Amino acid sequence: MKTKPVGHLPAPLRTFLEAHAWALSFTAPACVLSLILIVSLRFTSLHNASAKLLALGLIGCIPVMWLVLLGFDRFMGGGGDKTEADHCEADKAPAEKPAAVAAHKTTAEKPAPTTTTISPETPRHAPATRFECLVAQPKRMVALLAVVMLVCWSFWIVGFFPGIVQVDSFNQIIEWYEDSHPLSTHVGDAGTEWVTNRFTDHHPIFDTLIFGLFACGSDALFGSWTPGIFAYCLLQAIATAGVFSLSLTYLARRGLPAKGCIALMAFYCLVPAIPIYAFAMLKDPLFSWIYVPYFLIVVEAVRTRGAVLERRSVLASLLALSVLLALTKKLGIYVVVPSNLLLIFACRAQWKRLVAAAALPALAIFVVIPLVVYPLADVAPGNKKESLSLMFIQTSRYVLKHGDEVTDEERAAIDRVLVYDTLADHYRMNSADRVKEGTRLNLTSDDIDAYAKVWVRQGLKHPLTYLAAWAGLASNYVALGSTIDVYTELCNFNGSFGMTDKTQIPPSLAGVREGLVGLYGTLLSLPPLAAICNIALYSFWLPVLCLGALRRHAPALAWVMVPTLISCVGTMVSPILTARYALPLIYTVPLLVAFTWCTCHGRVGSRELPMV
Repeated sequence: MKTKPVGHLPAPLRTFLEAHAWALSFTAPACVLSLILIVSLRFTSLHNASAKLLALGLIGCIPVMWLVLLGFDRFMGGGGDKTEADHCEADKAPAEKPAAVAAHKTTAEKPAPTTTTISPETPRHAPATRFECLVAQPKRMVALLAVVMLVCWSFWIVGFFPGIVQVDSFNQIIEWYEDSHPLSTHVGDAGTEWVTNRFTDHHPIFDTLIFGLFACGSDALFGSWTPGIFAYCLLQAIATAGVFSLSLTYLARRGLPAKGCIALMAFYCLVPAIPIYAFAMLKDPLFSWIYVPYFLIVVEAVRTRGAVLERRSVLASLLALSVLLALTKKLGIYVVVPSNLLLIFACRAQWKRLVAAAALPALAIFVVIPLVVYPLADVAPGNKKESLSLMFIQTSRYVLKHGDEVTDEERAAIDRVLVYDTLADHYRMNSADRVKEGTRLNLTSDDIDAYAKVWVRQGLKHPLTYLAAWAGLASNYVALGSTIDVYTELCNFNGSFGMTDKTQIPPSLAGVREGLVGLYGTLLSLPPLAAICNIALYSFWLPVLCLGALRRHAPALAWVMVPTLISCVGTMVSPILTARYALPLIYTVPLLVAFTWCTCHGRVGSRELPMV
C-alpha cells in the first residue's frame, strides 16, 4: 500500500515527509510545546537561569528524540515491509487455481497422463494466519499492542492521577525555586551539609532538569504542577508501552510464536507493578524504559554479528540511547561503557563503532557535565557517599569483627570519612543506609584517598570479612522471597521547603489511591502473582538460567547477556533492597527468556522478516 502524496509539495520535500512521517508525528508536538513554553517564560517570574535551562532542555530533547525514532524506523524495516503485507492481503483474496493443478486436470483427460515436476525453488506460501499478517506489518503491530497495553493500564493511571512523585523527585523539582535554597546534600549523624548552588548533582542533573521542565513549565503556564506531572507521567507510560510493544514485535519477527507473545503481553499488561512504575516521576522508570530499546539493539547486533550497526540511523540510535542511559542514572555509565566495549568480541568488524558508542557517554559524563554543565548551570557535585556504599559497609563489618586490630592511624583515617564510634552499631547485614548516615561533612579528595588506602590494607588482612559484607548486600537480590515494592505517594513536602500547594491529589480520588494501594498488597498475597513478582527471579535466577542455556545451545549468542549481567552485578552492590534498582531487569528479563527459548528451539530466524 502506497502512502498518499502530501499535497502539491516539491518532490524532494514530499519524499522526505512520507519517509519520516513516523518520527515527525512524535517530534512535531515537542516542537510546538517548546515554542509555547519559551514564549510563556517571557511573562513569568521564574529565575532567569531556570528559564534558560528550561528552553535549552526542550530544544535539546528534540534532536535526540528525532535520532532515536528515526533509527528505530529503519530498525523496524522502514518501507521494506510492503511485500510481506501484500502477501497477507493476497491470502485474504479468493485464491486462483494454481497452474500445476490446471495442468494436472488437463492431462488427466488424456489417455497418457504426464507427471508435473515442481522445482525446489518454486515458492510455496501457506495461507497466512492473522498473527502472521500482523507481524508482517510491524508499525501497525507496535501501535496496536501499545494501545491494548495502555487500556489495561488505564485502571492504575486514573487511580493514581496526576501521577506518582517520590520524595527524591520532589526534592529535585524544588531545586528550581529560590525558596528552597540553600540545598542540603547530606543529612546524617555528623549534621547537615548545605550548598548555595542553583542545583546539585546528588541525583542526576539531567533528571532534575527534565522533571523541572514539566513541573516548573506547568507552574509557569497554569500556576500548578499538576498538569505537568500528569503530562510527564502519561508520556512516560506511553513511551514504556511503546518500547514493550516494539520488543514484542521484534521477537515475533524473529520467530516467537503467538502463544509466547500472548504470555509476554499478559505479563506487561497484568502485573500491576509495571504500570505503577511507568506512571511514576522517578529516575529509575525513566532509565528503564530507555534501557529496553538499548537492549534490543544489543540483541540484534549480536545476532547479526554487528551488521545492523552498519545502518547509520541504527548506530545513531545506539549512540543516543547510550548517552541517555548515562545521563539518567548514576549507574548507567557503568552499564553502557563496559557493555559496548565487550560487544566488540561478538561484533569484531564493528569495533570502531562500538568504541565510539562507549566513548561518547564517557565523554558526556566525565568531561561535558563537570566542565561545562556544572559551571554553566551552577551545579554542585553530588555527595561522594553514594558511590562508596560497599566500601562503607565492609569497613563497618571489619570494625565490628576486628575492632581490636584497628591501629590509631587507621582509626584516624576512617574517622575523617565516617564517624568511627558508630560504625559497629550501625552495621546491618542487608543495608548500607545506616552506615552512610555516619558520613562526615565536606569530604576532600585527600580524606577519600587516605581512607581508601586503609580500606585496601584491612581487606588484605581479612578478605573473608569483606566478602561476607558484600554477600549480605547481594543476598537481597539473590534470595527468593522479596516481592516487587512500589511507590504510590504524591510527595508535596520537604523538611526545609515545607508544604507546597503546587500539586494535590483530587479529593475525589484520594480514597481511590488508598484503595489501589490496598489492592496491590492483596494481589501480591496471591501465590501465583507473588511468584511472578519475586525480585530475585529477575535480578539473578532467570539471567543465570538464560546464560546457561545460551552457552549450551548457541555460545555465539551468549553475548546478548552482557548488559543484563552487568546490571545484575549493579543491583548486588546497591545499598538497600528495593525493586526500583532492579527495574531494568524486571523490564527486559522476560524478553531475554523469550529470546533464549527461541534460540534453544531453533526458532530464531524461523520467521525471518526484514528488520533493517
